[in-house]
Amino acid sequence: MCGITGYWDFNHKLSSDAAMDSIENMTASLRHRGPNGHGLWHDITSSIYFGHRRLAIYDLSINAKQPMTSPSTRYTMVFNGSIYNHKELRKALNDEVNVIWKSTSDTEVILVGFEHWGIEKTLNKLVGMFAIALWDQHDKKCYLIKDRLGEKPLYYGIIDNILVFGSELKSIKSLSGINLKISHTSCAYQLKYSYIPAPLSIYENINKLEPGKIAIIDKDKNINIKQYWSLDKAMQQSKPPISEANALNEFRDLFGQIIDNQVQADVPVGAFLSGGTDSTTVVSFLKEKHKSVHTFSIGIANSSYNEANNAKNIATQLGTSHHELYVSEQDALDIIPSLPNMYDEPFSDSSQIPTALVAKMAKKHVSVALSGDGADELFAGYNRHLLLPSLAKSSPKRQLVKNIVSNALLAMPTTFFDTAYKPLHYIDSSRFNHQGVGDKAHKMAHLLKCTDMQSMYEYTISHWQQPPIHSINDKLQQPIQTQMTGDHLDFMLSNDTLGYLPGDILTKVDRASMYFALETRVPFLDHRLVDFAWRLPHSLKINNGTSKYLLKKHLEDYIDKKHIYQPKKGFGIPIDKWLNGTLKEWAESLLSKQTLDQYPFLNAQALQNMWTKYKKKHGNTQYLIWDALMLISWLNSNR
Repeated sequence: MCGITGYWDFNHKLSSDAAMDSIENMTASLRHRGPNGHGLWHDITSSIYFGHRRLAIYDLSINAKQPMTSPSTRYTMVFNGSIYNHKELRKALNDEVNVIWKSTSDTEVILVGFEHWGIEKTLNKLVGMFAIALWDQHDKKCYLIKDRLGEKPLYYGIIDNILVFGSELKSIKSLSGINLKISHTSCAYQLKYSYIPAPLSIYENINKLEPGKIAIIDKDKNINIKQYWSLDKAMQQSKPPISEANALNEFRDLFGQIIDNQVQADVPVGAFLSGGTDSTTVVSFLKEKHKSVHTFSIGIANSSYNEANNAKNIATQLGTSHHELYVSEQDALDIIPSLPNMYDEPFSDSSQIPTALVAKMAKKHVSVALSGDGADELFAGYNRHLLLPSLAKSSPKRQLVKNIVSNALLAMPTTFFDTAYKPLHYIDSSRFNHQGVGDKAHKMAHLLKCTDMQSMYEYTISHWQQPPIHSINDKLQQPIQTQMTGDHLDFMLSNDTLGYLPGDILTKVDRASMYFALETRVPFLDHRLVDFAWRLPHSLKINNGTSKYLLKKHLEDYIDKKHIYQPKKGFGIPIDKWLNGTLKEWAESLLSKQTLDQYPFLNAQALQNMWTKYKKKHGNTQYLIWDALMLISWLNSNR
């Protein structure tokens, strides 16, 4: 796990001194991603420069240093990630070609594979996560490569006749003389979805490389995008009949292999444990193979958000060495100033705060942490997966009834539902959370008015339905990755996997963990498990209202059922409580006229109206407020 960066000066614009200063500054900006060392490389004839910051995971010696050049000197590469099957690939290469190895690193295996098997054939053999920049000295081409599911970030673009790339935008911004312009469209997307979807970035002319793709750039500045892996192939598999018992056995065999692969490292390995199904599944396998396992969880002193008690009980049952940290409002206030630098572009999934804090805690004990992310997208774990397929069933008569119910719900203020639901909260606070009930009722009302699955899905994943940005007149294009095939659940799962997962979840985890030089690994995103999950019938994902059914059946052999079949809470924080407390002064300053006047493309009136209504308890709009605060905070830090 590392940080990579570089540029190709097509017209030899920069002087030799400026060129070397630039690559040194670009590389230094990524020190947090790789505190164990750095390397620089350049081809002065072609004016191409690579930089690398190293977080040593495999082969801690200097022999594994990057940038690394292949045995024939044709290829030079910088690589961020981990290849879990590199030992098997090394053996396969030894059987086919005589190699004098210089290290035991996965980096060298990739390079030798590129020389012997070719680039695409090698990529299809890799099991792991990666972002790669490769210079082909023979063909004078630069290859930028992203892993299949988008675990590792890679930004790139051609500006002023210079190709520039990096793991994070801060490295690109460090290039001498580069002129970057903020994209108002991207700002609108962030307000709408809480993240900026690929291929866009916050800057015009700088793109995110999308999962499973290769960008090939030649000396004439042509960029050819090739897709070497697609979810379509997994989606198009047939779903042959399979019994629950056989599916469970196949899952356990495969996931056991994946965990075996992902615990390989020359540094300590642990796991995040939130108390939910996904991380518990990971830890159940990890503990089965290792006597001593460190687990980490974050707690919040608010029963409607806190899963720390459940995580602690599960850790006790599984027998892990458990570490927990309770987050306070002051913790949030302390880390907020770091968020614009941590995420590099506006990002407003509020669980970014506990994610960063748990990563910081874990780094004190381990250098690699396994995460349960990805299971919701493969095994149907979001509430929309349960709700929308039934709502999408429609006919003229059914839609008439839905419209009547919708109008009735909207006729009552959100406070009516909050008040009516409150007594249930006192009866059982763990099952009945009265906060935001009115907001959910109105959201349901709007969903009932939608006439098809695509519009329902779009509404469900959106925050600001109409982002308050003056320069955006047209409706934002929906980030639909796969079209409707008639199967509503498959439509949602595929779009979650290709859009929300890399755009939000994986971005959050990568930036938060790498800010503290912690490598995170995501076992559920092994492409072999993706293939397996798409072969399963829906009944093994959702069964009688139980989501992630197969994973929960697995856990029945490891922990008490009462810890398995609980309502999904997510990894959230009490934003509403905090915005009315410690964070209120900070929010007031960002939403003031004085601050907003600095950004005329923002609709200041709409933002201030929303803030005024929120303070008067008119609607549960805290997450919309948070989206705006994260955008303005980023703008303030990047003027």
